[in-house]
Amino acid sequence: MGRYKDSGTNHGTKGSPQTSLEQSQFENSQAKANQVLINTEEEKLFAELDRDKVKYTKENVLFITKDRTGQIVFLETGNEMAGFKHILKGHVDDFKRALNLEADQIPTYLKNVVRYGQVISNEVVIKKGRAGFSRKYYYNGEYYIFTGIGTNGFMISAYPTSK
Repeated sequence: MGRYKDSGTNHGTKGSPQTSLEQSQFENSQAKANQVLINTEEEKLFAELDRDKVKYTKENVLFITKDRTGQIVFLETGNEMAGFKHILKGHVDDFKRALNLEADQIPTYLKNVVRYGQVISNEVVIKKGRAGFSRKYYYNGEYYIFTGIGTNGFMISAYPTSK
């Protein structure tokens, strides 16, 4: 009995069923921790919007992140004049042609562009009496111009453009 008691077979040695179970549990806990981290980061950004009294509908936010200027940028479903519905109405073919992206891939792609892209130009523009930003981002070998990001961070429109 003593020989087996200290052999480690009941403690998850290599090749034992216990090792597989422990590894699986570890991997699951890491995945959950990463998701909590993402949610925590997003919740902090939403809290900043709330603190600044920015008007948005959380259920309609497709992504929220910060760009390299430090500004929070978020994309809501919006309508035909602004937001994701506007992008779909006016620019889905541009994304398909330039990047071979389907409509459902655009929000995730835009989030990555905003989060990881380098801001090439950042101009203040005034349209219909409201100030906003026209930003050009460099990401993954291409340039993108966001024709409108409100001073509150709301993405009005986006489309790919050539170098």
